[in-house]
Order: sequence, then structure tokens, then C-alpha cells
Amino acid sequence: MRYLLTFVNCLLLRESYKYLLLGGHGMGLASTIFYLEKIGAKPKQIFWYEIIPPFYFYKSFDGLVFDKDVQNKVANRVISRLTLRVPCYQIIRDPISVIKSCVNASCFHRISVINTKDDMASLLIEILSKTPHLMFHFASMRNSVKHLILDVTYLTQDSIGQDNLQNTLNDFADRLGYKHIELSKSISVLKGTTFPRAFPHFFQFQNKSFVLTMEGRDNGSKEMDKDTFVEKKFKVLNKRYPCVKTIIVPGYEEFPLQILRLDYQEVGEGVLFEVEKKAREYIDYVLTSLQKHKTLILNEEEIIGLLTSPDCKDFGLKVAQKIHQECFYIRKERPDLLDTFSYSKRFLSSFGIDLNRG
Repeated sequence: MRYLLTFVNCLLLRESYKYLLLGGHGMGLASTIFYLEKIGAKPKQIFWYEIIPPFYFYKSFDGLVFDKDVQNKVANRVISRLTLRVPCYQIIRDPISVIKSCVNASCFHRISVINTKDDMASLLIEILSKTPHLMFHFASMRNSVKHLILDVTYLTQDSIGQDNLQNTLNDFADRLGYKHIELSKSISVLKGTTFPRAFPHFFQFQNKSFVLTMEGRDNGSKEMDKDTFVEKKFKVLNKRYPCVKTIIVPGYEEFPLQILRLDYQEVGEGVLFEVEKKAREYIDYVLTSLQKHKTLILNEEEIIGLLTSPDCKDFGLKVAQKIHQECFYIRKERPDLLDTFSYSKRFLSSFGIDLNRG
């Protein structure tokens, strides 16, 4: 079925994109997309899971966004038929840090059933074995779209971070003809923090539906325990819903929460009191889960230790070889950027591999 849905795009292909954006999980892609939307650059992810949705190229967008290496052969065929060459922006990060972010995010996806560091070690191997194409496939993604690339701009974690994102957005806007926006210095640009991933949360009271959410998350799905429980799904349409209450959570003031009413009926004071009570009960559960998550997460040093341990050394060698392979274009075009990959350099050296040498 995924091949059939994707194949529709072979028959109905239109080329009107202005740029490519290559990224992946654990690299700041979601944050970059969020701010590109703010300047009117209309980025759109090409994949829905492994599928290119039917009629994708007839939708309104300016940027083709790739968040994974292509595993769908028909999708590769669709992409190979494109011919318009445009600027390419590729987000990069130390692969060991990417692995860290991905495994810790996956822990949050299963927070109710992950309880020990041993569980985290098993999760690390599982994530690297089953979904490596979602992470640091720098060269593999480039190979899929190399016929579409006019030139490449690497977006480092420094260039899309708190201090430099303003300049990066301005340069992008100037080159491609978008508006400048002024970023707030008091609000973090780093959207990848864990707290927002617990939202949106849908709930009901007296047969009325509500959602507890925040800006940038109201059209998405919550990630907390998404691999553990299957909840009743509510579709949030792309429009404004009435806000009945704003809640500021101490310690997360930069992420104000709103309770939205998913209909247009008035909510009485008594009902509002109970609705807010239910929302705050969920917030308390989120805070408890975040505290548990904090005790379980792995850092780069722990990941290197696990992947170089005697029990895991053969598997670790394969990961090291893959990291070296995926840094091919960076090594060729911007070898200076490899100096920021300190963890990966040390990890590869454990196996006698030099990241800077082909």
C-alpha cells in the first residue's frame, strides 16, 4: 500500500520548490522548520512515515524537507524524476550526540515501561538496529537528492542555536526572498526540549472535548508514552479554537499552556474549574514523568562506554564504520566542521578509525 500511495506522485509531478532542507531526528530539525514557517518559507516534509503522500507536489510549499534516508524504493523513483536544482541546507551534529537525543526521546516515548539503566542500554541497541535511517544519514540523504542540489550550506548546531539563529534566518531570507522576523531574546529557540513533547493532551469532561497544548504543538501528536499506550485520537483542524484558560507551569514559563475548547459552546465557571483541575492533574503526571526521565537518560560518555564494552564491541564497530561513511561529504567539503564532532572522533578512535581521513 505504501508503494501504491507513493506511486501516485510519479504520475502527478510538479516542480515548484525553492530549496531543500536535510535533517533528521535529534538535530534541531523541528525547531528549524518552526522558524522557517515564521518567515513564510513554507517548508514541508516530504515523507509521512515512509510514504510520499499522494498529490504531494500539488500542495502549497516552498521547501522540500527530508528527515530520513529514503527506504521506500518507489519514493526514490519519484525523487529521481525531479530535475529542478535549488540551494540545499543540511543540518549536521555530532552523530554520538544525535544517537543520545534519539535514544533519550525514545525513552520518553516509553516512559511508563523503561525503569533502569539496563533498560536504556537495551533501548540503545534496539534504536540503532531498527531505525538508524532516522538519525545521522548525512551522506545517504545527500546521495538521494544530489541531482537537485545547486549548492550546499551546512547548518551546524551553533548556527541554529540561541545566539546565531537570528543571523541564519536573516541570511536565508535574504537569499530566497522571505521576510525578516525579530526573535525574542527571552524565549528559547530550542524546541527540542522534553516538556513540550508531552503535548497536546486531549481529554473530555461532561461530553465536551478539550485540548491542553502550546504554540507549535497544537497540530501535532504528543510523544510521551506514544509507544506504550494507544489513546483515543482526536483530529485537531488547522484553525483557531477558543482558549478557556492559560496555565503557566513553574520552571517552564517559556512554554505557556492553553486549554482549548474543541467546540464553540460556552463553558460555565463550575465546568471550567473541573476542566482546569483535570488539566493540572495531567501536568503533575508530566512533571513526575520528566523527573523519572531525567534519572534514566544517557549522555554521550555513557553511549561511548556501552558501544565499546566487550559485550558490544562488534556492534559498536559497525556503528563507527557507519558514522565514518556518513561523514563523506562533510570530510570532502567542510573538514573543519568535523572538529565539532569530538565525541564521534573519540568513539571512532577506539576502533582505530580516523574521522578526518577517507
